Amino acid sequence: MYSMEAIDDSWITKRKYNGLDGQEHIEYHEIDYYWNKVLSIVRFNGYSKYSTLAKLVKNVRIVSHGKADVERGFSTNGNILTQERTLLSDKSINGLRAIYDDVDYLGYRSVHKMPISIDILRAVQKLSALYKEEASRMKALAATQQQENEQFQKIEVEKKKLLEQEQELMLKYKRLQLEHKTAQLLLDEGNQRMGNSLKKGDFTDVHAAYALNKSGTEKIKVIDEEMTKIMENVSIIQQKRIHAEREQSRKKSKLAAE
Repeated sequence: MYSMEAIDDSWITKRKYNGLDGQEHIEYHEIDYYWNKVLSIVRFNGYSKYSTLAKLVKNVRIVSHGKADVERGFSTNGNILTQERTLLSDKSINGLRAIYDDVDYLGYRSVHKMPISIDILRAVQKLSALYKEEASRMKALAATQQQENEQFQKIEVEKKKLLEQEQELMLKYKRLQLEHKTAQLLLDEGNQRMGNSLKKGDFTDVHAAYALNKSGTEKIKVIDEEMTKIMENVSIIQQKRIHAEREQSRKKSKLAAE
């Protein structure tokens, strides 16, 4: 544990000397020097002995001792983000902050007090050209995104239309299934009556049975053809829907990437 570590006094004390008053004075190292020594201690395998402590110390060291810098930053942002500048992008705000901080760092405090050199003029011209280029690129990107979004919405409408068509066909298919059952009942009844007539040797009901049989058979044939055609159309619609969904997913990913 760190509390049990044998700390070399030279990590703390930089030097001792006697002042003009004859008293002994001690000059200490900076705190960074001390922690650098402590956190450089390694185990026998070469790994840091106090890796967790290192994280704690680093986080504690970056904590501000006051709110002055934070408050100053808010004040600066307040001066930059005026009522006429409410639509500035993050990039523009960062650029203005960089200029403000650089001017303040150079000691001029205000931009109008800073001398204008040929290098500054060239830098402004270059930045102006870059700004126009960026604005043109963003405009083209916005137009492309709008076009992609319109196509995305168009595909969405097409998907809904295809889904409605598929649902309508499936309802028709279910109705045909009911009609198929009815036709099958007619066919079964005709076969049963035909069989009964043959067993009894009474052929008076044969014609009626034959008519039922024929009607049921023809109806089943027509229904089967319609059902087959419907399922073929449903399959085509489903393929179109799958293609539309893939295309929509591709455009959605493209819009997200842009």
